[in-house]
Amino acid sequence: MFSCFKDKVFLKRFLHISLPVMLSSFITFLVGFLDNLMVGTVSNEAVGGVYAANQVTYIFNLAVFGIVEGAGIFMQQFAGAKDNNSLKECFRYKILIMLLF
Repeated sequence: MFSCFKDKVFLKRFLHISLPVMLSSFITFLVGFLDNLMVGTVSNEAVGGVYAANQVTYIFNLAVFGIVEGAGIFMQQFAGAKDNNSLKECFRYKILIMLLF
């Protein structure tokens, strides 16, 4: 089960992919936390408003992640089948939906 930790090439690729995602999530969390911290001295209603706005941002991020990952699964299937036309079409739809969203 832990044999992947011995594979240096895998670990390097894994960290190249996962570190930017982790950093982005941490920055999003940190901004929300600092918003609450700065507004905390004003009133409880202000903190509740900032918290509600952060929840909306969180839901938006979940929706975006779901759309991108769903399309990514289709793209992986098309890439595995070497169906380049469908792969390009799926990528176009993915970009279009993300721009509209």
